[in-house]
Amino acid sequence: MIRHTSNQPNGSFLADLGSSPRPALVLGIAGAIPFTHLAILSLAAPEYIQLIVQAQCAYAASILSFIGAVHWGFALSNPVRLQPDWGTLGYSVTPSLVAWLALLMKPGYGLVTLSIGLLYAFARDMNTKCFPVWYYALRKVLTTLAVSSVLITTGAYCLN
Repeated sequence: MIRHTSNQPNGSFLADLGSSPRPALVLGIAGAIPFTHLAILSLAAPEYIQLIVQAQCAYAASILSFIGAVHWGFALSNPVRLQPDWGTLGYSVTPSLVAWLALLMKPGYGLVTLSIGLLYAFARDMNTKCFPVWYYALRKVLTTLAVSSVLITTGAYCLN
C-alpha cells in the first residue's frame, strides 16, 4: 500500500511521527535496539566493556554510513527535489568516511567521534528540506536514542 506523504508538518511531533509508513517506523525502532541494549549492557556488565564498546562502535559506524547513503539514494530517485550535485553526493559519502576513521581510533575517541557524526548528520538532515515530514520526526527519535546510547557506553568505558 502506498501512503501519501507530505513535506508539511501536521502541527505536532506525534502526528508527524504517526504519519510514518509502518515499515519505516517498525524497522527504525528495531534498529535502535542494538544501541540501547549495548548501552544497558555497558552499565550492567562492565567486565565485558571492551567487547561492548567494539560492538557499539561497529553498529554506530554502520548506521552513520546508512544515514549518509540516504542522501545519495534520495538525490538519485528524486532529482527534481534534491539535485545529485557535488554538494549533495559529496556529503552523502562523508558520514561513511567519518565512521571508518572512528573505527581506527582508540575506543573512547571513536565513540565520541561517532556521536558527533550522528549529531552532525542529524543537523544536516534537519536542514535538508526535501524529505517527508515523518522522516524528520523519526530521525529525532532515532538520533536521540542512538546518541544517548553511544554516550552512555562512552561513560561506562571511561569509568572502567
